[in-house]
Order: sequence, then structure tokens, then C-alpha cells
Amino acid sequence: MLESITPQSLQSSSGTGFFSGLDSMATIQILLIQDYDLQLRHLATGMRSFKNVKQAYRKDIEALQQALLGATVKIDKKEYVRVENADLKKIVNQKREYQANLATGEVRTEAKGSDKLVQELEWSADKDIGQKKGKGDVVEKEKLQQKIDLLNERLDQYNEQSELTSLKLQSLTNQRKVAFEALSNLIGKQSDTLASIVRNIRG
Repeated sequence: MLESITPQSLQSSSGTGFFSGLDSMATIQILLIQDYDLQLRHLATGMRSFKNVKQAYRKDIEALQQALLGATVKIDKKEYVRVENADLKKIVNQKREYQANLATGEVRTEAKGSDKLVQELEWSADKDIGQKKGKGDVVEKEKLQQKIDLLNERLDQYNEQSELTSLKLQSLTNQRKVAFEALSNLIGKQSDTLASIVRNIRG
């Protein structure tokens, strides 16, 4: 990163290789552009992670919302929703939280029993209630709605993070553009100076 840049390193780098023939100001602009490129790649990877996480949340929320539209039964004055689909049972019962892996852009799930946003809906208890009443596998409608609300809350948090990352991405892009324009101007001035020297020598 830029913290490691010293006058000595600039001087040594400007004498050979890619930086050959460039003055210190031009070298600094090149290093700035390289640093911006590194940050931009990291942020782009993060944006892909957030996108994947949000898609996973939306998929679970949609499945739970569909369950709310299914057949309901009343047991002991409470309203329950029938849960017959195996995949839906898994979503209802799981204790998991989606995590964004910013290094790879992948999504992983982790068990977080203490996290209210990923708490299970006491599925085993509801299942026992339904079977005792001859209603099959059911989950309390109010609890199902609570889980949807909690998942939506977490989704909103990721949306906010995505917006902040997007703003930072735009800011870095603008800063890189400014550095690139400054470098172009420096190189242009250097080229004009050399051309003027050559003309004077020939004249």
C-alpha cells in the first residue's frame, strides 16, 4: 500500500523498469492508480458477495411467504400453517446466517443459535402439536411471520452495506480517474519538454 512508499523507493524505482524516465510526481500517480486498482478489485468482489447473500435471503423469504398462503388449521385457538414440502421444512427449522466471504465472493452458511435473526421456530414442538391433533406437520403462523420479518431485517442490513460499498466504489473510480488524468498531463508535459529540447538542439 501507499504507507510503504518512501523517497528512497521512489528514487530507486524511477531509474529502472516501468518507471524509467519518469519524475517523482509521475511515479506517485502511477502508484496511486495501482493502489486504487487493488481497492476497486476488492470492492467489486465484495459487491458480488453481497449480491449472492441477498439472493439467498430472498429465496428463503419467498419460500416462507408462499407457506403463509397455504392451508391453515386452528389448534387450541391458534392458527397454524401446514408444512409438507421437505425443502420448506428445512428453511423453517434451520439455524443459519448467510455470511459474505469478501475474499472470494462466495456465500457460506453458519449456525448461530444465539442470534435472534436466525432463530428456529421451535419446529419440533409445533410438529408434536400437529401430530397429536392429527394435523400433520405444522408451524404456528405468527412464528412463521416473525421469521420472515427477521430475515427481511437482515436483508435490509445487507442492502445498506451494498449501497455504502457502491458509493465507495464510485468514489474510488473518480479518484482513479483524477490520478490517471494527472499522470497523462505530466507525461504530456514531459513529452513536450523533450520535444522542445530536441528542436532546440537541431536548430
